[in-house]
Amino acid sequence: MELEYFPESVWVGKRIDFPDAGSSWTLREKLTEHSYRLSKKAADEYETTPSAGATFKCQNLENPAQEALMKIHIQVPYSGTEFRPSSVRGTQASPNIPEGLEEYIEALRRLRGCKFTPNLLEHKVDVQEEDGLVPRGWSVYLLATAVPGIPLAIEGSRYENENQLTFLVPDGEFWKNLDRPTRDEIRTQFEAAYNDITAKGVLCGLATLRDIYWDSSTNTLTINTQFEPFGDKYVTKSPTPWSTQYFGVYGLALRPQSLRFPYDPTMTVPQLEKIGWRF
Repeated sequence: MELEYFPESVWVGKRIDFPDAGSSWTLREKLTEHSYRLSKKAADEYETTPSAGATFKCQNLENPAQEALMKIHIQVPYSGTEFRPSSVRGTQASPNIPEGLEEYIEALRRLRGCKFTPNLLEHKVDVQEEDGLVPRGWSVYLLATAVPGIPLAIEGSRYENENQLTFLVPDGEFWKNLDRPTRDEIRTQFEAAYNDITAKGVLCGLATLRDIYWDSSTNTLTINTQFEPFGDKYVTKSPTPWSTQYFGVYGLALRPQSLRFPYDPTMTVPQLEKIGWRF
């Protein structure tokens, strides 16, 4: 059974305060929700806590014309204990937010001022109240600039055949409605975005075409994904130099299903088209 940790009846309309900045925001619409459920045994093994997150559109209480996105992450009960008394759930409380979430916050800090990503406006680490899912458990609130435009793909994909080749095509705007010149412009901006983000010490993580947004009114590209920092203490992570084949990794080009990715990073778009890639 899929549990809902952020029911709209509870969260939409809620006021969130950022005391350090002196600003208050009202949650207006829930956009997405996800959860990372774990048993106590699994949580102990992975040295983390189960969690859930949701993204909301929100509005500045003092300046209603200002809208933004708020990502909220909370500790949730171990699988199977969700409906136990609060006194039981409260014993699971941890002050330590997951390592991956700490890294995401660091990545957003590094990306302040980047024109290709949401910009972090405020954030706070808090504890849940006594009536929370895990009383006194951790909670994190991230306020970022709104993402203009629409995602270039939606959930789902389909197979298409062309010139005796088979392609797996993501559903959505990019491959359905955009012409070749527009797709070329998006690819040009994506390459610039990739290099700019990497230069700030951040990786795009597991971004997909659904995480890339295009605003046709301003020809603006924005990437909104689970960014990861590298360098400094994040020694296990490192960037890969840009290659045209990355268009295939992120869904901005289609590789024939019968072909493996070439390993020559110097290959150009015409060279990839010659062996069957679609752009």
